[in-house]
Amino acid sequence: LNLGSLGIAAGEMGLARTHFISAFDHALEAESDAVAVESLLGLAGALRHADDRESALALATLVTGHGAADAAARARAERLADALTAELAPERAASALALGRTLRLRTALTELVADPTASS
Repeated sequence: LNLGSLGIAAGEMGLARTHFISAFDHALEAESDAVAVESLLGLAGALRHADDRESALALATLVTGHGAADAAARARAERLADALTAELAPERAASALALGRTLRLRTALTELVADPTASS
């Protein structure tokens, strides 16, 4: 997770995305939903910086409603979702919010993008 955050700080969204996806995959293997949720929240931040705001909003929405998200993660996801909603046209925001409500943790990446490891 920290490597993904460093990638964002360095402006390397492809690298950040790769690290967050790797953390997500490892969390799923370890059956740690809490870490998987944090990984998706980090990925949402990287996607926002890479101008993929709809996917970022869908992931943030998934995190806000997931039982494994602690109060701090949920609050960060809500702030991100609010900011993204304000940045998007209303119909695009509504579509992303609706998608986020249907995503499931274990399949979120495959449902969002055809190749989740591709760099932006």
